[in-house]
Amino acid sequence: MPYQPCIMYLTEQDSSVVIPAWMKWYKEQNIKQFKRFSKEIFNLDSADEGIYALEAWFKKIGAPVRLEALNIPKDDIPAIAKNAYRIAQVWGYSKDYSSQDIAEILEKA
Repeated sequence: MPYQPCIMYLTEQDSSVVIPAWMKWYKEQNIKQFKRFSKEIFNLDSADEGIYALEAWFKKIGAPVRLEALNIPKDDIPAIAKNAYRIAQVWGYSKDYSSQDIAEILEKA
């Protein structure tokens, strides 16, 4: 299915873009968790090192790590965030993530 700016389908390919972006956005909420991830998975010390190592691994296996790699322009982030928030409401996550939160995450992607 071709990309549409108001619809966001999360696939395994998109996960390599969204997961590191979410990690960058969320890490300060539980820095110990991300330091542990970094140490246990990559034998690195800081949360940032682990997140960047994960991105590097995604790149190594040929997965995209930026929206541009999926031909999604940054200008479409507000529409994508709005739609993703509607989906979050249906799934019961709207109290965890606002449309603005989602846009901030996607800005890091």
